[in-house]
Amino acid sequence: MIGPVDVMMVAAAGVSGPCVDFVWRPISFGPYTAERAAIIIPITVEGVGEALPFQLDTGSARSEIYADENAPLTARQVRVSGASWPARAVALADPGPRPADPGEPVGTAGVDLFPDGFVLRLATRQLCQLSPQDWAWHPMRRVNGSPVIVVEDDGQTVNLLLDTGSAAFSILSTPALSRGIAKAEPVRTLSVPSFGRELTVRELRPVTPFRVFGHPLAPERVYAFADADIETMLRSAGIEGLIGLSAFDGELAFDFALDQIAYRPAWSCPSMWCKFGCGQRASF
Repeated sequence: MIGPVDVMMVAAAGVSGPCVDFVWRPISFGPYTAERAAIIIPITVEGVGEALPFQLDTGSARSEIYADENAPLTARQVRVSGASWPARAVALADPGPRPADPGEPVGTAGVDLFPDGFVLRLATRQLCQLSPQDWAWHPMRRVNGSPVIVVEDDGQTVNLLLDTGSAAFSILSTPALSRGIAKAEPVRTLSVPSFGRELTVRELRPVTPFRVFGHPLAPERVYAFADADIETMLRSAGIEGLIGLSAFDGELAFDFALDQIAYRPAWSCPSMWCKFGCGQRASF
């Protein structure tokens, strides 16, 4: 549930800018539940008196309020609730009545809300403003505004869209596009909402290594789908799949202004914020 906004000014110099706590929201897929499936952040929308819960989604180029697709859009000043977060003009529908569940997201916070980027501290559940520090930056390609990173996959490199809106997943691809997926061992079959539809995916146990920016990833599970239309769409975009937040711990830094990205695993983080509570990953 989104309650009063807890904003922290970080005392350690050079760690990051002002931060706001986020909430992990579970999502159920049939009999299975992903406890850390969505990141919910408090958003202030012009003309609305209270902070609204939005899902943070780097897989979406545009922020939106969930409404009828024909609902009129109005330019509104929108920002992360909390001290010093800048407001951005975003065309949104009227929020309408709140859901019965006060923690249920009413919209999506896409990359257009963060033109300068942000830092995501997974272990301590914080979204922070980006500020200068000694990040080991790597070039970041973008597809329709969303970040794409290069992952080492069993001796090959694959381009995966880093999608915070698919937080419950680690790596989602097909055996045709990923060696690691092709070699992984089957666990079970799930029906999940992905790519704007209900998608049947196979949950797999990885047996080959994945690495990003030289750091090993240790996902307990990876996921495969079999959909020719989605595979064709990925190929045409020059990507081989998605990578979600359950593949990571520690800190992720997105610099959308300069199209660069950095990752600090929890074991390598210099700050107490990154180390505290490290190693927590989403699981079904």
